[in-house]
Amino acid sequence: VFPENHLIRNGPVRGGPIRIEGGQVSISVMATGSPSPAYQWQFNGEDIDAVDNPSAATATLNLSGLELSHSGSYRVIVSNHMDSVMSSVSTLTVAPGNVAPMITLDPQSQSACVGDMVVLTVAATGSPTPTWVWRKGTTEIPGESGPTLTLSSVDAADAGSYTAEAVNGSGSATSAAAVLTVDGPPTLDGAPPAFILVTKGTAVTLMADATGETSFEWKLGETVLGETGPTLTLAAVQPPNAGTYTVTAVNSCGRSASGTTQIAIKHISNAGFANGKFGFSLDGDPGDVWIFEFATDGDFGVWTEAGRVTLDVAGVPASATGTLIVSNGRVTDTASNTAPGSRVYRMRKE
Repeated sequence: VFPENHLIRNGPVRGGPIRIEGGQVSISVMATGSPSPAYQWQFNGEDIDAVDNPSAATATLNLSGLELSHSGSYRVIVSNHMDSVMSSVSTLTVAPGNVAPMITLDPQSQSACVGDMVVLTVAATGSPTPTWVWRKGTTEIPGESGPTLTLSSVDAADAGSYTAEAVNGSGSATSAAAVLTVDGPPTLDGAPPAFILVTKGTAVTLMADATGETSFEWKLGETVLGETGPTLTLAAVQPPNAGTYTVTAVNSCGRSASGTTQIAIKHISNAGFANGKFGFSLDGDPGDVWIFEFATDGDFGVWTEAGRVTLDVAGVPASATGTLIVSNGRVTDTASNTAPGSRVYRMRKE
């Protein structure tokens, strides 16, 4: 005689309500039935996969390596082909256990400018919650026990390697090092000479040197020239190239003090005597009129005009007055070989 097919739940689910993180627990149910019943355990109303935990298909659910996420409600559905019943709920609370710290976020290396604020952040797991020890190199930074280190206004002395150590009663762990680089504005170490006098058409190269520079800014007056290297080359200086040049070193942290160079074109060249007469070459702006004067016997308080020179559209001598003549672009004082006493010459723009 076989018993009648049936399924009977016998008593409540039994399981300890509180377990420590990292431990294990078993939750059991007692049931009878014919045919023998099947079991399906649930966590927070969702089936527990028997592939992941084979005990989810038995009368006793075994949980090991408990984590805080295992906290919740457990119940079991017991069934055969006649019927199914659901157990009452067993609530499991997993309390934090003593777990040594483990770093989960290392502080990141950074580059900063003098005066910037720098924030270094670290994170770790562990129970109880770890406290922190920050170090620069091997030196502990006093008063810093949290996961964030704030340097409000850095300077060159703050540059270096920083680490954070997480500490609790079960152990400690140290982060990877974060390297802080602190830069300042560049310093201009060497600038071109303050004044350069050249003959028109001459090549001129200006050079600068700086510490901490990323690039250079060259300007003529207020016009930025576009050259970013330490050298500015003028292939053939012409009147538009004359003026004041400024060079400044630039990086991401600022600009250096500027150095200035004035380039002037030497208007008189090839001055000297030929065939007993004094002469010279002259360059200038088109249409200029230049006055040629002389003083005698060292008396520089009295200057006498010898003549005037007018420049053509190319800026070279085209005509002259007085004792001056123009021949092949050269100006000659025809009276200089017959003038009594010594002469000192000068030229000025009208």
